[in-house]
Amino acid sequence: MYQQTRHFRVYGSNVVPGMLQTEASAAALLSTVAAFQGTPDDSQTAAESRIERSRVLHEGSHRFALLPEEAVLRDRIGDASAMAGQLGHLPAVMAPSEVATYAKAFSELSELAVCGAPARALVSDAITSLGQCGTVN
Repeated sequence: MYQQTRHFRVYGSNVVPGMLQTEASAAALLSTVAAFQGTPDDSQTAAESRIERSRVLHEGSHRFALLPEEAVLRDRIGDASAMAGQLGHLPAVMAPSEVATYAKAFSELSELAVCGAPARALVSDAITSLGQCGTVN
């Protein structure tokens, strides 16, 4: 389905959208979910599958409108190393020249969104703040 989809519209209110997650961040998140739900922890295999699906970012002629809330930069998933890797990955996948006009459903939220240099500044600030508090899983 990922390969067939031409225009992705993703809103993330509490976690980095799955297709933007690093393997370490995805594994930490999925492990936390499994522990909370009391289900078997297959987080490493699931994270690997998530990363495989994220290849869609670099293949084909897809368009993306990805709108994560600023809170996803602050809510730590995994240890500081996993979170720093995740936050460091975001600027690499958010080339401002590729940002398309948001669809009507995103119009109100996109008025609040930042992109380009201000978005990179938020990511950088979140990385800096990692050294200022303890690990939260």
